[in-house]
Amino acid sequence: MTGAPVFARALGDDFGRLPECVRTVHAPEPHVELRGAVDVEGASGALARIVARLFGFPGSAAGVEAQVRIERAGEGEIWTRAFGDARFVSRVRAGAGPGTLIERFGPFSFDIALAANERGFAMEVTGWRIFGVRAPRALAPRSNARGFARDDGAYGFDVAIDLPFGGRLVRYSGWLRPV
Repeated sequence: MTGAPVFARALGDDFGRLPECVRTVHAPEPHVELRGAVDVEGASGALARIVARLFGFPGSAAGVEAQVRIERAGEGEIWTRAFGDARFVSRVRAGAGPGTLIERFGPFSFDIALAANERGFAMEVTGWRIFGVRAPRALAPRSNARGFARDDGAYGFDVAIDLPFGGRLVRYSGWLRPV
């Protein structure tokens, strides 16, 4: 484990603008365990269901238990998410430029733009690779993801990922608290 947490490196001074509960989640020392609840809208369409299965994304469910572990690993982090019986894992590291992340799911990696404000942050896929080879932007998943402070002090999240053709891949939203 070296240096500052991934979000702190990617956001620089803007990391300090984030609400305390958001900073707590994204500053694992050396890890953070979170529990809460999540609503999931599973994949729509045959192609989206196949792709969702490749990533381990959950199917539709309402109010299921959410368990998340974010663990420092070298220059990056390992994010393990368990929503009910579904479990999916990714590796996240700071990108080359300010306000950028790279998230990897197996052979797929995604360039992500990260923007912070006093309420939380937003993330958007800006490019992707398969086995390290840049893939056409037109074929990249579309994302709308945010993490934020809820009024009750919990960490809130809302992540929607769509295929450029083939429909919704997954949408999950809910809340988490450190355990």
